[in-house]
Amino acid sequence: MYKTIILTGVPRSGSSLSCNILNHFENTLALLEPMRVFESDPAKGKIQACKDVCNFVFESRKKVVYDEKVVTGTINGEILSNTFELSVQNGLRKAIVKNREINMQRDDISKNFTLLLKHPAFFSAILDDLINFFEVYATIRNPLSILASWQTIDVAINRGYIPAGQRFDSDLDNKLNNTSDRLQRQMIIINWFFKRYYNYLDSSHIIRYEDVIESNGEIFKPLSYNGIAHQSIAPLNSQNSNKAYINVDIDKLYNAIMKKKDAFYWHYYTPTDIETTYRVLKLNLFL
Repeated sequence: MYKTIILTGVPRSGSSLSCNILNHFENTLALLEPMRVFESDPAKGKIQACKDVCNFVFESRKKVVYDEKVVTGTINGEILSNTFELSVQNGLRKAIVKNREINMQRDDISKNFTLLLKHPAFFSAILDDLINFFEVYATIRNPLSILASWQTIDVAINRGYIPAGQRFDSDLDNKLNNTSDRLQRQMIIINWFFKRYYNYLDSSHIIRYEDVIESNGEIFKPLSYNGIAHQSIAPLNSQNSNKAYINVDIDKLYNAIMKKKDAFYWHYYTPTDIETTYRVLKLNLFL
C-alpha cells in the first residue's frame, strides 16, 4: 500500500524536526520543502494547486524508485532537524539548507514506501482543499516560543509577512498589507495558522511540539510505514527556551499573546502553558 502524508505546521513549530525523526523509520521518507511552491498559480485556484502536489508526489515516487534520487531541503545530503543557524551571530539566524536533488542513501526504501512532504505556509493556505486529496497533519508549538523564534530568523515572517500563504489567501494578504505594526502582523499570521488547523483538521492530526519532545519522537510511529525505527532517535531536548532568544523582548511578546482573548491557539494551549514558558524563558535568558 502506498501511503503519502502531507505535513504542514506553524513555522518554527518542529515540522523540520518531524521530518528528521520520520526518516529514522523503516521504509519512510520525509522530504523538507521539496516543491517549487511559487510555481503554483493562485489564479488557477487551490484545486489546481492540490493537483500540482499530486503530480509532485507521483514524480517523486518515480524518481526514488527508479533513479534512487530525491529532491529535498538539505545540507551536505542530510535532512536536518533545524533549518536555521543555531545561534545568532550577526543580527538574525540564516537558513542553512538548500533545495536540491540528492542521491538516495537508504537501503530500506522499497517501492511501496511511505512518503511525507512538508511545506508549512503553502500547505496551510490550500488546506481546505488539500484534505480531500491527502492525509494531512500539522505541527504546533507554544505560541510564545514560536513568536520568540520568529524574531531571530532572517525570513519574511520576521518582518510580519508569509508570502506562500498570502498568495492563496487574499483576506490574509489584505490584513497584513493594511497593518503597519510588525508584531501585530505576526499576531495575525500565528492566529491564521492555528485557525486553519482548528477549522480543517481533526485534533488527532495536530501534533504538539511539546508532545514530540516528551515522547522522544515515538508519537510519529503511526505515520511511518511500520513503526519500526531503522536508526535510533537521539534524546530530544525542548528548544522552547532557546538561548538564541537572548535579545528578544519576551515581555512584549507575552503581553501580546495574553491580550488576544479570541485567538485560536487557546484551543491547544492554556494561559498557564504560556505563563510557564514565559517564566522559563525569563529565567534561562538571564542565567
